[in-house]
Amino acid sequence: MGDGARSDGGGSGPGDDGLVASRQLLLRTRVYFFDIRRNASGFFLSITEKRGERRNRILVAGENLARFVEMLEECGGIAREAGL
Repeated sequence: MGDGARSDGGGSGPGDDGLVASRQLLLRTRVYFFDIRRNASGFFLSITEKRGERRNRILVAGENLARFVEMLEECGGIAREAGL
C-alpha cells in the first residue's frame, strides 16, 4: 500500500465487535488506523498509530468529535501557513 492508502479492515482486525467503519493511512514507517466504533455509551473515534510492534492510541467520544476535527483543521492551517 502506498502513501495515503485507504482500506477497510480496522486497527485491531476485521470483524471486531462494535466496529462501524475503518480506514488506514500508510505514511513511511507508520500506519494510522481510523476506526469508528460503537459501545454501550455511544459512538467514538479510535486513532491508532502503529510503528513496528509499538502502538499508540487515542479515543475521542462521538459528542466531542466535531470540536476535535475543528482543532485538527486549525492546526493544519497553521502548518500550511508556516510552509510545512
